Amino acid sequence: MKNYVESGDTFEVVLTAESAPGDIAVVGELVGVLVNGGVAGDTIAAKRKGVYHYPKVTGALKQGEKVYLNSDKKLTKTATDNPLVGYVFADAAAADPEVKFVLKG
Repeated sequence: MKNYVESGDTFEVVLTAESAPGDIAVVGELVGVLVNGGVAGDTIAAKRKGVYHYPKVTGALKQGEKVYLNSDKKLTKTATDNPLVGYVFADAAAADPEVKFVLKG
């Protein structure tokens, strides 16, 4: 197929701040998990597909719920001022520090 470019499993992100491997990157509506860390100005690959565990705010999260990234870099079900990053993959109890989630898209 002559119009095929690539699988789209990863995309490149130019970091705007220091970031660690596993941080969530949001570029417009595109969401990924950073493969490596770096500092502002670095170009880093981000995975666009998959299930990941990630820190969450206090409170239970149920499978299938939408999760958003808050300003503290934690997942929450609060949509206000937070970008949608995915969906809860497996239930997480209120006291659990992390939740498994699948990236949107």
